[in-house]
Amino acid sequence: MKKTIYICAMLVAALSMTSCDAFLTPVNKTAGGQTAEQYFSENPEALLTYAYSLTRSLVFNDINTVNLMCDGTDLYQPSRNQTATEFQQYTMNAENSTVETFYKNAFSCINNANAAIFYAEKSDVSNAASIIAQARFIRSWAYYMLSQQFGRVPYITTYVNSAERNYPLCSTKELYDNVIADLKDVVRGNDLLDTDATGRANKAACWALMAKLNLAAGWDLEVTGEGLAVSATGNTYFQAAVVAADSALTLSGNTTLSLTNEQKWSPAYEDNVEVLFAIQWCREGNPGEDAKGGHGLQNTFGNYYGDCTTTGLKYVNSRLAPTPKALLLWEEGDKRYEAYFMTQLANYNGADYAWGSHGYYGYYNNNDFANLSIAYKYFPAWTSVADAKAWVNAHADQFKNIEGGANSPTAYIMSDPVVRININEDGTVKSTDNLNFQENINSLMQFCPPLKKWDDPNSIQLALTTANSYRNVPVLHASDLYLIEAEAYYMMNNESEALKRLNAVRSRAGLAELSSMSAYSAPYAVAAGFEEGNIDFILDERARELYGECQRWMDLRRTRQLVRYNKAFNIHLAGEVKTYRPIPQTEINSNSALTNEDQNPGF
Repeated sequence: MKKTIYICAMLVAALSMTSCDAFLTPVNKTAGGQTAEQYFSENPEALLTYAYSLTRSLVFNDINTVNLMCDGTDLYQPSRNQTATEFQQYTMNAENSTVETFYKNAFSCINNANAAIFYAEKSDVSNAASIIAQARFIRSWAYYMLSQQFGRVPYITTYVNSAERNYPLCSTKELYDNVIADLKDVVRGNDLLDTDATGRANKAACWALMAKLNLAAGWDLEVTGEGLAVSATGNTYFQAAVVAADSALTLSGNTTLSLTNEQKWSPAYEDNVEVLFAIQWCREGNPGEDAKGGHGLQNTFGNYYGDCTTTGLKYVNSRLAPTPKALLLWEEGDKRYEAYFMTQLANYNGADYAWGSHGYYGYYNNNDFANLSIAYKYFPAWTSVADAKAWVNAHADQFKNIEGGANSPTAYIMSDPVVRININEDGTVKSTDNLNFQENINSLMQFCPPLKKWDDPNSIQLALTTANSYRNVPVLHASDLYLIEAEAYYMMNNESEALKRLNAVRSRAGLAELSSMSAYSAPYAVAAGFEEGNIDFILDERARELYGECQRWMDLRRTRQLVRYNKAFNIHLAGEVKTYRPIPQTEINSNSALTNEDQNPGF
């Protein structure tokens, strides 16, 4: 297998990796002629540091990693006439470079975690037990990501530092059971804190990861059928998912959702109480590399808003604009619409207006943002034309185009068709017209609100920058656990308990509680012949709550709705929908324990 990380290479990488948090800033102790073997025997935490850094590649290696997680679903689509990816079309094969890179990165992360364990076990450092426990968590998280993308993969718990290439696939059940057992063993010990806001593994995060693993195992091992014909044949894993989620929520102090949706995702509340584990980024650890040392999640979800050096708006690459379904997901009064999307973009003239305090990032950095000149306003779909026009006229002074303004002020009601509100020179309403969303998302810029979950208010003004956000990326957090419990209870035919969790998430968003799951009515149009079921309510709630968090493909795969949803909502579908990624052909060719018969179905 091509997952061998030779020790000298790891030494260089571990010493060069830095971050805000002290534990991710290793000290070079190789002076005096130490060999790599000697160094890691005395400093196993350097390997742990590198393993933490490699988790970044599993959420954002480049835009292709995000496409892997989001394309080929019901929520995202290319815009600005960009070609749909192989993931959107389902035309990928076993030579796909993005799939291969993800696979290798995951096993590199696992091998570095195993190396940290190997050297910690034979070292005399006082925190050896903590290093081992943290490394086991990192390894488990990487295996969770692999299990959702590939199903069966080799399960390796020893450090590989040779050219050996003989690793058979582990069965799906063995993989889930082994990883879950590993995490259970970690939480039984006393080597991790209950919670940790610095990015380290902790017990609450271990429980949360167990909840996700058990939920996935329940679907993969105790369910038959596809689409609305799914049926549970057991509930062992679903029950375990609830127990694990409850343990994580109790330990982390999240038995109620205490923050608003806006607070939860605000840069000012980063690593808040609802975040159980977040992958860390920080610009202080990348001196002189402000433009490329971070990630590009803030540059990914939305339409195109022009060259930020002239428009003053953030750069978005147009690869993951919303679909018409995603556009209409938000029920009337849902606070998540304003909390997750930038619905008012301030204008900019490039001469008198300072970058960061005006234009897009003025929302975060200008205390008078509410009174700044408006470039674009995006009303939610439920807004009436009369109400939107009245709001524009009441704010006419802000809609006047500023001298030298880079943007022509416009307002939209994000319905389908979209209502465009054209503005007079004095800032009042000039006229309105209706525009088909699907047609115009490719031809018009600024045609939908950008996602703001990943915004970094200190982003530099540089065109086409796709790695300049240093926001940490939560991968385990409280409201996801509520929805995991709802899904597990639903699969155990306990609607009342499922509904409690769904209503808790909805209530925080300002929506009325529902008396039954069947009382939910989707706010978007569905294709002819698309019959709705209660699982769609759960998936819609996950879509709203977790929008832009790169979980959608895994959600649809896990719940066996991937084929059904692509047929109904993916206009770019060209091939056969496959429920796993192909095992990279290079892996099959180089691993003596594998043959082409081990390839996932359809490839």
